[in-house]
Amino acid sequence: MYLEQATINSLQQRKHMYNELLSMKKQVYEINKKNGFWEEAPTRFLYQERVMLIITELSEAVEALRKGKLYNPAMFPSNTMSGTSPEFLLHVKDTVGDEVADAVIRLLDTIEGFELNVLPNVDTTLWTNADRFQPPSFTAHVFQIIKNIFTGNSFPVGEVLLADLITLAYHYKIPLMQHVKWKLEYNATRPYKHGKQF
Repeated sequence: MYLEQATINSLQQRKHMYNELLSMKKQVYEINKKNGFWEEAPTRFLYQERVMLIITELSEAVEALRKGKLYNPAMFPSNTMSGTSPEFLLHVKDTVGDEVADAVIRLLDTIEGFELNVLPNVDTTLWTNADRFQPPSFTAHVFQIIKNIFTGNSFPVGEVLLADLITLAYHYKIPLMQHVKWKLEYNATRPYKHGKQF
C-alpha cells in the first residue's frame, strides 16, 4: 500500500534515522515540559498515561487514513514550508504522517522523561524483528505495533517501539523525519498542554 511519495530506502537509513531521532529526545522533552506536560513527578500511572497517548496517536493515524488525509510532497514540497506555515496547517497537519510523527514524539518524550535506558546504534537483529510481520494493511500493521506494547515485546517502550514506528514509515513510504521536524516546530508554538487536560 502506497501512502506518501517519499521513503526510508534501506536498513542503513533506518538505523541512521533511529539514532537521529534518539538524539532529539531532549529537545522533545524540553518543548513538552515548557508546554506543561511534566508538572507531575514520573510515576507508574503517569507512564501508563503516556503510553496510552502513543497508542492514541497511532489510532489517529488510522483515522486520518480512513479520511484519506495524506501529505503529497509533489504538490506541496517540504522545502517550501515549516511547521508554523499556513501550508503545513492546510496540507500536512492531521495527515497519516503527521499522526505517526506524533506517536514518535510522544515516545521520545516518554524515553527522556522517564530516563528509560534506550540503546543507540542497535544491531541488525532489532530491524529483523521489526520486519518480522508484513501485515496486509496499514491498519493491521498499527494493530500489531499496539499488540506488541501490551504483550511485552515493546515494554517498557523504547528501542523496539521506535524501530517498529520507523519500520511502519518505511513500509508505507512516510517521510517520517520531515514530519517529526515540522511537528516539533508546530508544538513549540502551542498553548499549555495543547489546550487539553493532559
